[in-house]
Amino acid sequence: MKKSLLLILLLMGSLSLFAQIPEGWDPFSVDTLDVPPGYIVDNEYKIALAHYINKDTSATGERNLNRIYRLQRYKDEANPGIYVLDYGMNIDFPLYIIAEKGTGRIPMIVPEYTSTGGVLAYHFKLIGDNQTHVFKNIFFQRVNLDRAFNSDWLKGLSFDGNNTRVEIEGCVFNAFTGGSIEFIGNDNSIFLRDNVWRNGEWPSHPWIGNQGSFGNANHIDTLVFTNNTYFNNNSYMLLHEGHVADFVVIEHNTFMTSTIDAMHLRYLVNANIRSNLFYGYAAYGDTELARKSGSWFEADGDSLAHISLDALGRIASMWGKSESERVINVTNNAWYTPQALKDYYTAHANYISPKDGSVDPVTAPLWMNQRTKNMFDDGSGWPCLNESDNIGGVDPLFADTDVDSWVVGAVAQWCTEMRATSTAQGWGTASGHRNYEQYLGDDMCTGIQWPLPEGNIEITNAALLTAGHDGLPVGNLNWDPALRAQYVEPDVIDCTTTGVSYNITPEFKLYPNPAEDVLHISFDKEIQMIEVYNIVGKKITAQMNTNVRTTEINISSFPDGVYLVKIYSQGGSGTKLFIKQ
Repeated sequence: MKKSLLLILLLMGSLSLFAQIPEGWDPFSVDTLDVPPGYIVDNEYKIALAHYINKDTSATGERNLNRIYRLQRYKDEANPGIYVLDYGMNIDFPLYIIAEKGTGRIPMIVPEYTSTGGVLAYHFKLIGDNQTHVFKNIFFQRVNLDRAFNSDWLKGLSFDGNNTRVEIEGCVFNAFTGGSIEFIGNDNSIFLRDNVWRNGEWPSHPWIGNQGSFGNANHIDTLVFTNNTYFNNNSYMLLHEGHVADFVVIEHNTFMTSTIDAMHLRYLVNANIRSNLFYGYAAYGDTELARKSGSWFEADGDSLAHISLDALGRIASMWGKSESERVINVTNNAWYTPQALKDYYTAHANYISPKDGSVDPVTAPLWMNQRTKNMFDDGSGWPCLNESDNIGGVDPLFADTDVDSWVVGAVAQWCTEMRATSTAQGWGTASGHRNYEQYLGDDMCTGIQWPLPEGNIEITNAALLTAGHDGLPVGNLNWDPALRAQYVEPDVIDCTTTGVSYNITPEFKLYPNPAEDVLHISFDKEIQMIEVYNIVGKKITAQMNTNVRTTEINISSFPDGVYLVKIYSQGGSGTKLFIKQ
């Protein structure tokens, strides 16, 4: 295996503190395992993360399904909190990976070449059905230790199981050219909160650089995508086509530059798309010939748009859905095309198509294409589709003007170069990667600044600071922790026309999560009983007949681990997961 001498030297300062898992050890002695970045055995550098996960069994091969793997943050140059994977891991058990407490850069997982010199196809492949996987505050890096970009459709996290629950919160996905996460199975519940996807681009194809794929023929039970930042990527963040997504919440996200549409969600059933900020969205633009010839934009030839839906058609009966029952609220979003991209569209008003040599003007994406508008305007066929209070053409005035200027200029240049070299197949060649660390002159792996140099995309335009559906600013709220604390993720999706509500998740809240001493619980009905189970189903505690709407549980004596809280009321019951840390 190729090794990074720099990284090994950085790690050597604390390697003597680490020891490998002893043979036949008891994995049930503790529920949280602190994993060192690496260690030395017989003068050979070992990679700890994969080793610890693989060897973390009893002498008879049993696993602690309540196990949390806790990784080190950056502390100093001798303790950089970098974890190296030299092979992609196939995992058929619940996986929980979190960062230790602290303020340093979150732990970074970096791929390295395999023993045969190959490139990893993924970091983790989760293959089991009916499992829960949690990743909190982890930096997933796609650039290798030698700083080489990995080409095409290589993944970070691949979820292959059916009926899985996945929570990814506070994570960073950097420089994934072919997709950072993918879901292959059916009936999954996916929660993506407070994450950053950045620098997912490729210099020879506008579509390479998608970040989230949810399968072309897979049913999604729940998709929650809130307070995320999508920064300087090529294409799809949320790509799902072919089957329905039942309950979807996409709120308070900032999509700051993409070359292709980042939301490719045609068959939503119940959804809130609210208070998002789209800036320099689908910058590569649209052409008439691309629409006529069919593409990943719009297969039926409609225009490229920020918001694009379609009738369920043949898949409606498959999942027991009907058009009249669909509830979709598209409200309080803002979108803006910066001047450098406007200039790009103007300069390509007489663009010559490489397909047939005809004039084929490049145009900016619409807010909503005609097919989608027709659905929202048809109150008899779709009585619960609501599009209102969306704001176009208002500059958010990002506080970090240097980041704004760089990313917009870089994307405009990239699009210009691609159009100038485009082939009949629709892709060309840009001059190189537009990675932000390269621009700053920082090391793309060990030298990434923390907090991230693009920050959390603070906006300053007064008109947008209260434009959200909840009176909060549009876009990701993490640039102001006080604002982020005010955001309440919805438990239901309401039809404003009929007053019908559809439950998304159990209607109670747990906080904080992870929790250390006290877990707070709130519910909109009187609580009759609360039960807490560990992840393998053993009941830990119960509180009977509290008859209140807010309460708390002292968890200070609980071992660190993953737990389920089940709450009962006259209105039914629900279950949620929390981490004791």
